[in-house]
Amino acid sequence: MHDNKDLLNTYRHLFKNEKWYNSDLQCYNYKYIIEELNKNNQFNSVLDVGSGRGNIIRLIRSQYPDIKISTSDIENFHNINDLPFYKIDLNYPESLKNIQKHDVIICSDVMEHVEEKNVNEIFKLFSEKCDTAIFTIANHTEVLNGVELHLIQKDFSFWKAEIEKFFKIKNSTTWYDNRLFLFTCYNKFLK
Repeated sequence: MHDNKDLLNTYRHLFKNEKWYNSDLQCYNYKYIIEELNKNNQFNSVLDVGSGRGNIIRLIRSQYPDIKISTSDIENFHNINDLPFYKIDLNYPESLKNIQKHDVIICSDVMEHVEEKNVNEIFKLFSEKCDTAIFTIANHTEVLNGVELHLIQKDFSFWKAEIEKFFKIKNSTTWYDNRLFLFTCYNKFLK
């Protein structure tokens, strides 16, 4: 069990004082997300879960200016104030219940930051809130300011099994010697 205050304070420090943190616009995760959106451009709304600095939001806006984009995180670190923002903490999955349904949910480099006991409930709630989901999940340690930020460090088969409880996986891949997993999924319960 982690101390949620330590995590939140660490994230606040990182986003305020460490300009390098979550700032690489050329990272593979973002390229993968944009490629997946381009394959299926039949969507009108996107929710970015764990928006961080807002990098993926800016990329989506530049390619899809007419798409409705919503953003969510434990705090509005990016301060893009012309978009709907949902304050959520995935270590408290019930915080997802007030989010409206979107065509696509993007959850990039977030799931490894939650407690393992919450994974099943989070994916269940995501499946209720979208038709398509794109997940990128890291599998390595990340200790900053003495706090382990990656609370789950599990292999590809763990994540695949958890996702498949609620989604059909259309595309998946691993990168960086199994340190990064990428999944594009469809809601398993769509008619």
